Amino acid sequence: REEYRQYFSELAAAANLKFHYLRSYEDVVLLDKNHPLAAKKMLCREDFADYPLIVHSDRYFLPEQKTEKGSSKIYTVDRHAQLTLLRSLPGSYIWSAPISTEMQQEWGVVQRHCEKNTNRYSEALIYNPSYIMSETEKNLLEMLRKEYPTFAKD
Repeated sequence: REEYRQYFSELAAAANLKFHYLRSYEDVVLLDKNHPLAAKKMLCREDFADYPLIVHSDRYFLPEQKTEKGSSKIYTVDRHAQLTLLRSLPGSYIWSAPISTEMQQEWGVVQRHCEKNTNRYSEALIYNPSYIMSETEKNLLEMLRKEYPTFAKD
């Protein structure tokens, strides 16, 4: 969550770790392209009362945060499982970081904004600067530098 960004930045610095802020975003709703709500351009939480929510089980929510009342929840831990369920479970939906148009097309989903969505999240990369990275890890860092211009080269 965005409000914890400074906390994690300071925690990383105190542990002599590199902290690279990548982006912040508001959640969007992912729906199968054939979902009954897919044609609506703007949704509200009440629209989902009768639909199953696919939840990423490692996401932390504050106790005062409202969740969709009446909807059933299915917990899973990886994105592939979430998107597979979204395609195969009629009426299901996911709260998610925005995804690319290419990924939406590949999975047959649409993303929609939701009115009164106050949840903002941050993404950051934290790592030990003395760690010797593999070629794959170095390539990941280069990809991130291209995607996020604020991610400076060390």
